[in-house]
Amino acid sequence: MRNQTATAAIKIATVVLSFIGTVLILAYFQDTIIFKLADTQHQRDQSAQISSSPNTSTELSNEHQADYQGIFNLQREYYECATAKEPSWQNCVLTDKISIDFFISKLSPEERRKQQLVPVISYYKLKTLDDSEIQGYGGYVLVKTSDFKNKEKVIKYTERLHEGQIAPPLIGIDAEGGPVKRFDWHEFTSLSEITDLDTPEFCEHLEKDIDFFQDTGLNWAVAPVVDLPYTENDWIYNRTISMDKDEIIDVAGNYINCMSQAGIFTTIKHFPGHGDTEVDSHFDIPEIDHVKDKWSENEGLVFYNLMRGNENQDSLSGLHGILTMKKLIGQGNLTDFVSTRDVISQNGNQNRPGNKPFSPSVMVGHLKYPKIFDETATFSNGWLDDVVRADLHYDGLIVSDDIGMLSPKDTEQRDSYINDALAAGMDLVLFRL
Repeated sequence: MRNQTATAAIKIATVVLSFIGTVLILAYFQDTIIFKLADTQHQRDQSAQISSSPNTSTELSNEHQADYQGIFNLQREYYECATAKEPSWQNCVLTDKISIDFFISKLSPEERRKQQLVPVISYYKLKTLDDSEIQGYGGYVLVKTSDFKNKEKVIKYTERLHEGQIAPPLIGIDAEGGPVKRFDWHEFTSLSEITDLDTPEFCEHLEKDIDFFQDTGLNWAVAPVVDLPYTENDWIYNRTISMDKDEIIDVAGNYINCMSQAGIFTTIKHFPGHGDTEVDSHFDIPEIDHVKDKWSENEGLVFYNLMRGNENQDSLSGLHGILTMKKLIGQGNLTDFVSTRDVISQNGNQNRPGNKPFSPSVMVGHLKYPKIFDETATFSNGWLDDVVRADLHYDGLIVSDDIGMLSPKDTEQRDSYINDALAAGMDLVLFRL
């Protein structure tokens, strides 16, 4: 009897222990599964937070690894957008400032310098030079354009110049009209012929020129001429707007505002003033004997009124944001990036007709004012830093006239001229390949 009782007790104890063990095992696995599910959900939540935070993945990539693939993607995306018929290049956006900043930090000194150079390039050069000889410059100015027999040829080569760029290159043409004719099939508006138009009609009169730029991929009107002639014998007289400085300011200001609304960059020229001379600066360096007070009351007044519209604004905002970016590339001090779309959208508020005009760039001519500074303006720290930057408070882009006009005897002398211009404070230097 006792044996039977003991056996029964052992069976019961075994069942109880088995049950307890099963419960404990199930509880262990249940907790583990719960913890794992919770971890998985936590990871998903974290992932969702990361993906919804702007630029987080780019910041991590930029901080911890050289994300050249991201840079390549930017180049590809920009090219595909810039060469698409819809949208036009003005709508192409490079919003990833971090990747661009990183890209610029990896540029060699030679590559940085190249971003400050603007080849003055002909149709023949575009046809015969390899891509490696053409690409990578900060901008281009097309010359000998009569060889571009139709709009399609212009489009073909502007697409080529857009290719492989990390940021939009400036692709320009002298668009001043009048005696400066660039194409047989398109004649740019001569501003001297529309001095009496009010602002709305003025912009309407420029529509054919604006359409030309937007259709061809050109984005830089190397105009207007704002030189103040003193007599009809002055060499540049036929290219000027007027002999009245107030009329020059009004007409050039309307031009700048109308073009900026369309996303087209402009360049006022030729600082410090090519008006009071009969000498052609393509063949010799004019010397103009104005003292500082006379210059300030005439040429200086014209330039000041066309360069002051951006005062009291962030130097990296507005129309010239992308130009300032190019300036900072050359100086090695990129602190911000303004996308093309930002530039265009701000034009509608900042540079609409009726507001103070602001030309995003000014071209400096090969000119001497020996009673003010000894040096040719192109190489004068006095003109570029003391007057343009300090006196006029201008924070746009300073561009040289074509260094080739100085007839360098060889590439060594040409490069010496380029270095001297950059050292004096030039942001972009035009030269011949």
